[in-house]
Amino acid sequence: ILNTSVSSDDLNSQTKEIEDILIDNEYDNSNGSVTSLAVRTVFPIFQHMIEFKVFNDLELNRLLELFTATNIFVTGPLYPWIKTEITDISQLSPFMPNFLINSIKTTIHFAKNLSSCQELYGDDRKYLVKYGYSDVRTMRSLFYYNFEQQYWTVNTHHQTAIIMPLKVFEIRGEYYHRLKAFYDTLDTEWDRDHVVLDLLTAIAFFNPNRPKLYRKEIVKFQQYIYMYLLQRYLLIKCGSETESQERFAKLMANMNELEIMGELRRKYGYKERKKPTFRCNYLRFV
Repeated sequence: ILNTSVSSDDLNSQTKEIEDILIDNEYDNSNGSVTSLAVRTVFPIFQHMIEFKVFNDLELNRLLELFTATNIFVTGPLYPWIKTEITDISQLSPFMPNFLINSIKTTIHFAKNLSSCQELYGDDRKYLVKYGYSDVRTMRSLFYYNFEQQYWTVNTHHQTAIIMPLKVFEIRGEYYHRLKAFYDTLDTEWDRDHVVLDLLTAIAFFNPNRPKLYRKEIVKFQQYIYMYLLQRYLLIKCGSETESQERFAKLMANMNELEIMGELRRKYGYKERKKPTFRCNYLRFV
């Protein structure tokens, strides 16, 4: 049920609680991140990789683990018959507490299903989630973005969905123009390929430039593994080393742009917290 009356203290408490989940190595599969549906979803493409021996066993295990972990981001039906269109950014205020908490929770469950994340220093796992969940959310929103008409369809988990046009962010100037260019570029580069999206999600998550990381080199090593797997996959998909390298370079440029947009989000969030006209501080997390 959508909670529109969450205070800042309540939200901070919930955020701290779910961040602490990363320190606990016990994980209950009943949370739903690994399901038979998830396995069935990735099985056809995984079976193809096995049959054609395009990856070795270690690479296949890493990919299957990633495909399974990213199924936590599948939100279910979008209830297309019950929709509310957002025309002003302030209309997002009632939805932001649940959106924020859900983004952090799904990122945590994603991370806990990656053995590579468990190899990290304890606090580094927490900081990757704390400073990276919004970038992960931006990547996964590709599945719910209409590239032709430039809007997202977002499930509110209350048997309704909101239509959020990209243009509502026009008031944010540079951030809007970068966000629009980001999606326009990815529209041609990711080719609606969920393998590419899953690998980009992992690359975005294992960002060694996050604040407060203790062992950046370990995080960077994990990121390089997923970059390598993406290069291999693109080479197989494109059939040309030149084309695959060009596409890889463009995708990595998008990852750099994603990081810049994250900084802009924090900048605009700081400004909005200073404005008394905003009733809800959660807009800083959009």
